[in-house]
Amino acid sequence: MSEDEAFLYIVANFLGSHRTETVSPALVLHSPSKSDRTAMIQAGAPRQVYIKVDGDGRPLGAFVDEQCTQPVPDGHIALKIGQLRFTPALDHGRAVPGVARLDLSI
Repeated sequence: MSEDEAFLYIVANFLGSHRTETVSPALVLHSPSKSDRTAMIQAGAPRQVYIKVDGDGRPLGAFVDEQCTQPVPDGHIALKIGQLRFTPALDHGRAVPGVARLDLSI
């Protein structure tokens, strides 16, 4: 099974298991390693980064603020975050875009 197939399976299973729930996106694949987290913080990322996630669970951008108005300034950070995968946000079981919080200090 390819990585993309595994991701599609995870999302399909998630949607089937949460048919009526309302939840925020959650990280499921490619959690940044401790060294990546440290590098991102040293490059200027705040300890809390907000990731705009589409209805399919793919990141659309990394932001300094929860309202997603201020992009993370470093392109390397955005590239690393672009490799992450999330379960989508749900609104009464329906997949919708949302915002995930990623704590880089862990």
